Amino acid sequence: MNQVDVIELAGHVSSEMNVGRLVVSGILFPLGLVTVFNIGQMADRISLFLAGVVPGPTERATPRSIRFAAGVIASVSLVSLVVEIRMGLT
Repeated sequence: MNQVDVIELAGHVSSEMNVGRLVVSGILFPLGLVTVFNIGQMADRISLFLAGVVPGPTERATPRSIRFAAGVIASVSLVSLVVEIRMGLT
């Protein structure tokens, strides 16, 4: 396999793979992990943001419930990343 073939294979994306979904999942996964592990008090900051900006009963959204929702988002995006990468490799 020469160098041109390697570059051609590196740029190849399967028609089954959705690049937009891959990018969104790649962004949501680390954001979800940062919120779940509460790095930099991220869950508290999101709770304060919701209470100050979003109308409605957002005072019921505790940092613990936000961390749970972020865990679900991180899990779903990890599964989506794995599926998209496997689709792209086949």
